[in-house]
Amino acid sequence: MSSANMSRYTVEVKPRNALSSMPKLASFKDQAAPSWLGGRVTIYAPMVMRDPKEPHRVSSALEKLFDLTLVVALSAVSTQFATNIQYGGDMSHSFTMFLISFFTIWNTWFPYVWFATTYDVDDVLYRVGTFGEMVGILMISDGIAHNITEVVVGYIVLRFFHAVFFRLRAAYEDPARRAVNVKHSVLSTLVMVCWYFQQSFSSTYASQVVGFAVLACCDLAYPYVAQRSTAPAGRTKYHAHHVSDRYSEFTTMVFGESILSLSHATVLKSATAFNGEAISTCIASMVLLFVLWWIYVLVPFGQILHDNPTLTYVVAYGHFFIHAPLAAFASGIYVMGLATQAGGSSHGRRLDGDDTLAISVDTAAYVISMSITMLFVSIPLILSLPHKILLRNALASVVLNVIAATAPGHVTVSTLMWLFCIPVVAVLGIVLMTYRKTVPGLGPPST
Repeated sequence: MSSANMSRYTVEVKPRNALSSMPKLASFKDQAAPSWLGGRVTIYAPMVMRDPKEPHRVSSALEKLFDLTLVVALSAVSTQFATNIQYGGDMSHSFTMFLISFFTIWNTWFPYVWFATTYDVDDVLYRVGTFGEMVGILMISDGIAHNITEVVVGYIVLRFFHAVFFRLRAAYEDPARRAVNVKHSVLSTLVMVCWYFQQSFSSTYASQVVGFAVLACCDLAYPYVAQRSTAPAGRTKYHAHHVSDRYSEFTTMVFGESILSLSHATVLKSATAFNGEAISTCIASMVLLFVLWWIYVLVPFGQILHDNPTLTYVVAYGHFFIHAPLAAFASGIYVMGLATQAGGSSHGRRLDGDDTLAISVDTAAYVISMSITMLFVSIPLILSLPHKILLRNALASVVLNVIAATAPGHVTVSTLMWLFCIPVVAVLGIVLMTYRKTVPGLGPPST
């Protein structure tokens, strides 16, 4: 080998004391860790409020890991609701239990997002606190599927780590915002205690539902109370685009649950032949899913929050009426997928009997149409968009519900799903034709 070729493989070896000549950075948090540790490691960083206008801020790797626990939780909620649809029964009770289960999961994600946008320092203590919340979420997920008492224990674990490792630590290390963080911690703990007594002593279904509704309102109200009862200089600030990114990721997770449900429900090929009905249903469901996702991501929530801070709580809480319908949508298409396999019993993936099939398809069609309706109506209402946009979406929703009320029993499952695609694709087409790039004075696109 020539010396010229050997030079390509020469490795420069620096003396050990070369590290001492490295320039010292501003703080310990910013120091580069040795390369053999795999990158930067922060043992400790003061928990002070991050710059709400920090450029190019997106969700961290830790936040994405946290979201994976919610994937498990969403699957538990969707499966529970799909089972209730599949076997009929009291649908008002099923819808109520779905809303309770979904809010329980959504409310574990909500406080973490808004705390992280203000105080994510990503040091060891912060990661331990996140780990504790993840354990609590997994306990809640398992409780939804098996034992309601486990949900209470999971909530206690989650709230303990949130109060101690997050809010009280922020109160100690960020004196300028100590009052608001203490209020968050105290009010959160009080609501948690009320949850415990509500679950322990509610003896009837009515008392459980009423108690849940009251405490859910309290859980949503205490962040507002903590902020508004504090002087403006002592309030926490949020990063509009980071929050928008986090909400978009949760929405994507719910869409992902729809894809997972469809995959679990459909059998595209038996031992002897392809199932054309299942293939067509799968494609139609994916078209519907993709168009709904497209419509959602056209809305510039980050820019809207940045330009209109008064919409903070409306957008934050209003997303429940976007996320919950999408989770119900996942259950609906799961049952539709099962319906394409009706008549057999392979591995428990197929419905049993024509009566059950009729009930399931009718109910699933209603769930799908109402889920899309809630999505179409919620976005214009949350953002106070022009009335013509709300009217357009409402008209498409009427068409969807007419299809759901009249088509099942007269068409195949795949045809029904393709019929659902027509008004939804029409809405996207209108949006794209009237879409204008955001420039000063034009406001958000028509969605």
